[in-house]
Amino acid sequence: MLTIIGKNVKRIINERNIKQKDAAALCGYSAKTFSNMLNGYLTIRDTDIVKIKRGLDVEYNELFLSA
Repeated sequence: MLTIIGKNVKRIINERNIKQKDAAALCGYSAKTFSNMLNGYLTIRDTDIVKIKRGLDVEYNELFLSA
């Protein structure tokens, strides 16, 4: 199941014209793991949220906004 965080990360990546594999590297994940997280196949844990926030240089609220 796609999560709010997964949707928002995908939106942020698209807005910045970054390839998903490059965003994965910025956040410290393999492309496959990152893809599985964003598409709901892996649970995004609190530690993942911190890594994504730092890797993409966003505020926490940007990850939790509902569309």
